[in-house]
Amino acid sequence: MKTGHLLLLGIVIACHGLLSAQERSDSLQSDGTYHVNYWVSLPALAAGLYVTTEGHERVNDRAPLSEALLASLDPSVVPGFDRISLRQDTSRYRRALDISDIGITYFPLAPVLLFLDRDMRQDWFDIAIVYAETQMAVLNVYNYTFLGPTFIRRYRPIVYYHDLPLEERMFARNRNSFYSGHTSTVSATTYFMVQTYLNYHPEYTGKKWLLYGLAAVPPVFVGIKRIQGLKHYPSDVVVGALVGAAGGIFWPKLHQKSRKRNKEMSVSMVYGSDLKMMRLSYRF
Repeated sequence: MKTGHLLLLGIVIACHGLLSAQERSDSLQSDGTYHVNYWVSLPALAAGLYVTTEGHERVNDRAPLSEALLASLDPSVVPGFDRISLRQDTSRYRRALDISDIGITYFPLAPVLLFLDRDMRQDWFDIAIVYAETQMAVLNVYNYTFLGPTFIRRYRPIVYYHDLPLEERMFARNRNSFYSGHTSTVSATTYFMVQTYLNYHPEYTGKKWLLYGLAAVPPVFVGIKRIQGLKHYPSDVVVGALVGAAGGIFWPKLHQKSRKRNKEMSVSMVYGSDLKMMRLSYRF
């Protein structure tokens, strides 16, 4: 999800919380299918928006690649199963990028379709909070954990295409190949939708693997376009899809009221000149 989407969603949630404060003054928690503590979730989302924006800027605020570095890169170090990314048609890569950007712009808005269901429409505020938490968690796995570009420097496939303009190959964010943030965001969206639907309609639990399979289609499509757009290798896309799916399934389950209340979750944040970190702990 783009930072703008999260900011807009955060503003909507915050405004609703302010407008509804009087109505909710007698209760700290929601009455719907999801267990949501408003006085914990809303401040956490506000802080999370800031942490997410800071992490996004830090990951992308790097110096451009030098010509000497580009000249020293050896494509033979790319694993064999990823080398398909080095055999793409460069005449079509911009079109593929445009399509993937359309995907990352509009797919994260798809959960609005859940509100066509009457029961879910009544709980739109709770669902919106859980969805914002889901995307924020997935984004911060990318921004701050050992899985993302903060700790893993992997050059995008585009750097190996000598027929492309040098300035495009020197782009600073070409260090951020692992893993695919576009794919993880779309995957978090679709799996969140499926898991939320199953939480509200347990009669379809027997078909959950079919629904999970359908949820994989949009992130696979976006992932393929990212490969064709010379931004990622197949392994980047696979990991991104798995991270997004894990977040999209886990977070709605975390809030599901039918789960036993013998679990504890805590969120803490550390901010300083040299360190910006969000810590989430969960005890089953």
